[in-house]
Amino acid sequence: MTESSMGNRVRVLEDRYGNPLSTSSAAARDAYVAGVDKLLSAGSGIDEAFRDAIAADEGFALAHIALARTLQLLGRGNEVKAPLERAIALAPATTSREQGHIAIFAKILSGQGAAAVSAIAEHMKHWPRDAMVLAPATGVFGLIGFSGKSGREVEQLAMLEPLATHYGDDWWFRTVLAFAEIELHRLDSGFRNIETALRGCPRNAHAAHIKAHLFYEKGQREEGLAYLEQWNAAYPREAQLHCHISWHLALWSLETGRRDQAWKIYREALHPGGSWGPQINVLTDCASFLARAEMAGEPRYPEL
Repeated sequence: MTESSMGNRVRVLEDRYGNPLSTSSAAARDAYVAGVDKLLSAGSGIDEAFRDAIAADEGFALAHIALARTLQLLGRGNEVKAPLERAIALAPATTSREQGHIAIFAKILSGQGAAAVSAIAEHMKHWPRDAMVLAPATGVFGLIGFSGKSGREVEQLAMLEPLATHYGDDWWFRTVLAFAEIELHRLDSGFRNIETALRGCPRNAHAAHIKAHLFYEKGQREEGLAYLEQWNAAYPREAQLHCHISWHLALWSLETGRRDQAWKIYREALHPGGSWGPQINVLTDCASFLARAEMAGEPRYPEL
């Protein structure tokens, strides 16, 4: 709440992390918050949520930039230009945080990854709970994870650990912190954090995926396969991580002798035309499965 010059109380709408938003529409705020949670949990209907926010308030700059980022993540880069340009045009009428938020995503969306990481680190000093800005720097497919730099795993954890006091047991933060820990083989703390994350948001696909990595690191193939099969049964095929989670299922099926099941998963959820997912996942997961299947003694199929 803020106080106007007339002494009246003016309601300021905030996101789930307590950041003020430059919109007076509760419907726009609610749709935006829903979209952010869908994005942070790799849910389905992310772009629809941000389009709903824009429909409720066309002048809501963060909804436009969130839509642009979502389209990039979904492999629809040819659709990014319009919402990006609209967000940039609206930015001057927003808060300092939102202006920085939009500027960082403008860097990300124009291929300036290294500059974006530096800008994110600076932004976090002032607005540590701007989760949408922090998110692109997290995970193995994030700006740090994809940097190719030696020591990127250490850099990732070093960025996250100081922010833990700002997020408490927030399910998204505990998810990305767990992944950073597991990548450095800190399995006990990674397990505690991923369990906290799943309690906070049981249908968080990123958390389910990271728990699968934990099973893998512990060599628990049967346990991992059983867990992920159960979790994935209710996960929409059109959701962002369906292809990649299916890759984990196919590999564990192959490794545990369920070869027919592994190929069935490949055909239905990995193979181009059978799967839905960002193109990078379809490409890398198919290539990885085929290479590992051949090493496991499966025949090579040139047409695949």
